[in-house]
Amino acid sequence: MAVVEGFRYAHHVVQQSEPNREGWEEDKLLIIFKLFKISIRRRHSHARIHFRDKNQIDEKDMWASFSDFKHQVSASNPNRNTEVYEQQICSYLSTMSVPEDKHPAIIQKLFRVVEAAETSQVPVIVNVWHAHCRIGPYTRRVGRQVGPKFTPAATSAIEGLRSLVHLKDSVFRQTPSCAICLEDFDVLDQQELPITGLPCQHHFHVHCIVQCLEISHLCPLCRYAMPTQED
Repeated sequence: MAVVEGFRYAHHVVQQSEPNREGWEEDKLLIIFKLFKISIRRRHSHARIHFRDKNQIDEKDMWASFSDFKHQVSASNPNRNTEVYEQQICSYLSTMSVPEDKHPAIIQKLFRVVEAAETSQVPVIVNVWHAHCRIGPYTRRVGRQVGPKFTPAATSAIEGLRSLVHLKDSVFRQTPSCAICLEDFDVLDQQELPITGLPCQHHFHVHCIVQCLEISHLCPLCRYAMPTQED
């Protein structure tokens, strides 16, 4: 089997709490841009995904007026003007070396999350991954264990995950893509690629989160602990 390699950018935008980042002015919104480099390995196109060498290489903070930002991106605002925010966001992304052709999709997802936001006291996190993808056979290093030992989630917890048939629009606005495979959720394709949610309210493709929970019982985004066999 031939080896296929390439590079791609992916992103995920979500409003969620961040350790040690709280308690600012009421109408101020904190937007945190994070850039990661990761390696993705798969034996073939339908095999389990293996993530390696995930490193955060940059982080920048952007502050905005919460009320004005929401007003300007609101679909119900007939005089919406997002140009200033678009330019500001592009400036941050450019300083982090994110290609310009990736900016529009990130901006649109960020706008949807801000429009759905109900409070300014929880930051909006913009995660951008620069991924090296490799599909093909590979060999594992043997002789020593590398990295921490993970505890899988209980089988009953995994089997208890339910496919969500009718997701609210707010879910798609706040979590428009699966943070594991990095693909956008498709509201019209939920039968082929079903979506599920963990108790922490983070959503993933069912097949993606099942593979993760079989290795580690922690939510990939917030480290919420699912039940384990030892519980």
